[in-house]
Amino acid sequence: MRLWIAGTALALTLGCASAQTVPDWLSFQAPSGVFVVDMPRSPTITTAANVEQAGDSVPVTKYIIDEGPVAYIVMDADFTASPDSLSIDGAVQGMQSDGRVMTSENVIARDGHEGRSATLTDKNGFQLTDLAFIIGRHFYQAITVVPKDATPAQIADAARFAQSFHFTVSQGGRY
Repeated sequence: MRLWIAGTALALTLGCASAQTVPDWLSFQAPSGVFVVDMPRSPTITTAANVEQAGDSVPVTKYIIDEGPVAYIVMDADFTASPDSLSIDGAVQGMQSDGRVMTSENVIARDGHEGRSATLTDKNGFQLTDLAFIIGRHFYQAITVVPKDATPAQIADAARFAQSFHFTVSQGGRY
């Protein structure tokens, strides 16, 4: 199965107001309680349906901070009503669409959940880091976007966001 949502999410984050380092970030917990992440302010939350190739409608909730050339995004794609099988390998393949080139990929574990960490560069030089997990019938992504000439502060903030992303429900928990 192709998880083109990963590619779409990355593409949506790339046209963005000037980046500032915000020393006092807040801890944001998803309304569902499934994850927590540090963010420079409360995110913009959107929910929309993505239509899969088979015609299934998959609701995707995005939690977005757009700082211009820097962006922080968490996505929750809910495949509960979709008959599609979910594959983390398919998700990683989907990340490499629209001219993005994978520069690294690693298997990671976060709070008992196995996932992938992928770093990609897009055709404009932006560097994207995508932490991807499939838990139950949900596909979660924590994505950072920084410019090719990112400052040390922008790089540090992106790392803070990625390192702070955690699940609050155990592997056996209900999502």
